[in-house]
Amino acid sequence: MRNVTSGANPHHDWRSRPYKPARLPANCGSRAYVWFTFALRRGDLVGVRAAAGELGRDINLVDALAVVLLTAAHDDDAFDRAATRWLARFVYERPAVGLDELRLGVTALEALPHNPDAAKIVLSELCLRHRLDGVIGLLA
Repeated sequence: MRNVTSGANPHHDWRSRPYKPARLPANCGSRAYVWFTFALRRGDLVGVRAAAGELGRDINLVDALAVVLLTAAHDDDAFDRAATRWLARFVYERPAVGLDELRLGVTALEALPHNPDAAKIVLSELCLRHRLDGVIGLLA
């Protein structure tokens, strides 16, 4: 039997290559999603952004609203864009939303940085009306 390591090309020897862990798909409970949820719970906006970058478009509507709430709480410059994108997704994913409810959503999101308690009540009612599960604890 031939000794593979003696005189063998190191590029073909599996022991000479650095270890690279397999990357899990984002939609199956990956580390990025766990990291994302932990960062949300801690209120870590930098961690949320980093994990969201790993997840790409795999963030659901409830998690996206959590990001909006976090950007508002941090008085972050990205709040306006995050709120606009969330509301657009909400209308797209919940086609029964009408103009009156869209107006309500805009008003609530505009009020969020200045009057978070009242804004959260309106957003909560809007989400419940359109069966967006998982927002109760988020908006409490």
